[in-house]
Amino acid sequence: MSLVEEIDSLINDIGTGLTESNIRNRLTALKEQAEAVEAALQRTEADVKRLEADAKGEKPPVNENAVAEVGKDILRILAQPYWPYLPSVAEIAERIGIEKIDAEYHVDKLVEKRIVERVRSSIKFTIKGRAYVVENNLLAG
Repeated sequence: MSLVEEIDSLINDIGTGLTESNIRNRLTALKEQAEAVEAALQRTEADVKRLEADAKGEKPPVNENAVAEVGKDILRILAQPYWPYLPSVAEIAERIGIEKIDAEYHVDKLVEKRIVERVRSSIKFTIKGRAYVVENNLLAG
């Protein structure tokens, strides 16, 4: 069902006795879909700008949403199913084989891009982060 159809369905369900929890779940799913669409649109717009610059022979604009290879390594490790809890930055640094300070730097960059968020000394994906991992095939063998 498209976003518009889902919104129409929610509007039509007003007054039908839906629980607040049911409405919240449907709205949360809509929000996740909208964020994924927004992220895809931003990537497409950046691609269009690069293609236009290419066609004109100009230097392409810097992609502010680009993630460094170490950042991608952090996302790959974070996405692994073996974490029974939210991993700390130190644990991820150890798995990647880098110093904790380097991992902190790259996590800060991921937080700035709203790909991960900090939960005390641990990190977890945002909706945008999960979409980034899937859409950029970071778990592909």
